[in-house]
Amino acid sequence: MRSTLNILALLIVFIVYGAALADMAANVQGQKPVPMAQAPQGDPSMAQPATGQETAMTDIHDIRPPVDFGVDPQVLTYLLYALAGLLILAGIIALIVYLKRRKRARSMPDVIVPPEQAALEKLRTLKLDDPKDGKLFYFELSSILRGYMEGRFGLDALEMTSEELMPHVMKMDLDSDLKQGVRAFVAASDPVKFAGQPPVREAIDRDVQFVECFVHATMPKADESSEIKRES
Repeated sequence: MRSTLNILALLIVFIVYGAALADMAANVQGQKPVPMAQAPQGDPSMAQPATGQETAMTDIHDIRPPVDFGVDPQVLTYLLYALAGLLILAGIIALIVYLKRRKRARSMPDVIVPPEQAALEKLRTLKLDDPKDGKLFYFELSSILRGYMEGRFGLDALEMTSEELMPHVMKMDLDSDLKQGVRAFVAASDPVKFAGQPPVREAIDRDVQFVECFVHATMPKADESSEIKRES
């Protein structure tokens, strides 16, 4: 698209420049040449004017009138029409490109990633990172757990505080060990996230393992996944 606009801009420049040159050439050719005075026959120095008669001065001429190098209004009108046509053509090309891209985007099917797949993929990526910044690491780990809860159970966990989240977790249909594990995870991660407490390496490994176990333990089973696909 950008290359097309550049070509159109160059065409406009060439058209304007060529029209200006053509108009200048037409003005120059339209000027009538001033005739040169003819020298008198014989030696002018030997000619003696007659007594009482004035000698005609043939070697002095009037100043030539100024040459008009301006643009003919008619030519300028044509140029404006040509420029308007090029702009309309550029607009049509831009509209066609936009509509094609929009149609292509609509034709592409939306890929819905299950929450458990997204959580496990993020966990694999997080494991590869060196947790030098414990605060940032636990923010990411907590976001993975809360995002999974939101996608799996419809719980607005990402927007809740820990005090708001835990009552909802305790009411969920989960194994008691998982509920207590979430409570322990929140109690261990909040001081690192909000109080700047340095984490212990063993605690990091344990918390990552718990989030992964929580996802595996609560993810839909094979028959439940097929039922969800049929409903969608």
